[in-house]
Amino acid sequence: MMLSDIWDFVRDYGLEGREWGALIVGLLAAWWTVTQTKASLHTKREELTYGHIFAPISFLGLMAACAFMLWYSTRTRLLLQPGAGRYTVGTIYQHKWTKGKRKYLLEYYVAGKRWQTDELCGIQNNQNLPCPPVGTRLYVYFALSDPNTARITAVPVPDSVRVVPPIGWVKLP
Repeated sequence: MMLSDIWDFVRDYGLEGREWGALIVGLLAAWWTVTQTKASLHTKREELTYGHIFAPISFLGLMAACAFMLWYSTRTRLLLQPGAGRYTVGTIYQHKWTKGKRKYLLEYYVAGKRWQTDELCGIQNNQNLPCPPVGTRLYVYFALSDPNTARITAVPVPDSVRVVPPIGWVKLP
């Protein structure tokens, strides 16, 4: 996948709220980096402090983090857009607490290779998100070009589904 694919996707579908936030913060960090660098270049060497050097570098790091977040978020939406992925069967194999939040871990196989993803459950933001028991099978929507990019559906897999194609189904069976 090329950067031009992401650009076409953003042009056609737009940006979401957090993506706009990352873009605005990244642009402000870029502006601040240029401003601080210009000021440092016009300061006498004897008057330079650590702040003159550290500020542009730290804002450059912030700009890089915002650029990565923007790229990763739009890439994930591009790969998981309707019709771009496939469905496979995933099995919940563990419940876990991370940073005070409960989640379950799910494993799935694509072309014989094991992948895993997780989903929050329990009470989150005043919502009761049920935690399915270990061993529950759910459908997973994954990107064919990058199976690590996946979204767990809430659709349970019936017991009649025993054989899963190596690269999954185009639509739910």
